[in-house]
Amino acid sequence: MIKEEPTKQEQIEALIHHQAYDLVMKYAPSEELDEEAYTQVFTVKRKDVLNYVAQHCQLKDLVHMGQSNRDGFYAIPVKGGFRVYEQYNTIKTEEQIITEELGVWKQFVDYVLRTSGTALDFD
Repeated sequence: MIKEEPTKQEQIEALIHHQAYDLVMKYAPSEELDEEAYTQVFTVKRKDVLNYVAQHCQLKDLVHMGQSNRDGFYAIPVKGGFRVYEQYNTIKTEEQIITEELGVWKQFVDYVLRTSGTALDFD
């Protein structure tokens, strides 16, 4: 049982900054840290995260916008949109060209939810 519920904003901020574990540790006693703890702490849905980042964030603050050797999600501005890919140990996933910023946010949200470590689907 968790002590209290984090706000939606707190949940989303933890997800987009890759701090899901830290949020669960804050709200669930460590002896109860299991899948159920993540389910109780994270009640936001995928659409909540997408709406939040699209309304309150800028790509440059959360997304790698230039080439680098760092792991993570990339959206490189190109003529007509963004070249989007993920990179792990300098190996890139298949690149896609996405023409609209909202499309980049959708890909970013998929990335952060998939890599959150929560094992939740957020649907």
